[in-house]
Amino acid sequence: GGGSGSGGTMIELLIALFIKFWMFLFGILRGTVSAIPIWRRLLLRNQIECSQHGGRLVIRASCDLLLQGLRVLAVRDTEIEPVGPAELILRAGQSEIVELPVGTLRCVLIAELVDLHSGRRSHWHRRVAPAPLDSAASS
Repeated sequence: GGGSGSGGTMIELLIALFIKFWMFLFGILRGTVSAIPIWRRLLLRNQIECSQHGGRLVIRASCDLLLQGLRVLAVRDTEIEPVGPAELILRAGQSEIVELPVGTLRCVLIAELVDLHSGRRSHWHRRVAPAPLDSAASS
């Protein structure tokens, strides 16, 4: 019965992985996984959304955030032009509208996100193109 010994350790390993998986899932549901730094940064980055409508960029946050060292770059055919504020405080549910130069094809945003309640930080960047309806309407 030399084979049964290795089979037993395989089953123990599977049981251990299974338990770990369920503990991880339970942790996500309870919010304890937010203690893991990579998760925290990922969750923080998901608190902000951007959209481009016509000649405007709309930045919206679902929690109180500071966008530190904000760079909004408007990309046109041959030029890239910095626009908008260098720092921005967004309250939960609040939107900031940045006027874009005529002919902006897309925007690139780069900032250091700081959660104003917990102090958590995350480097953040996003590329934003106009909504499909906007580009269809303009052509």
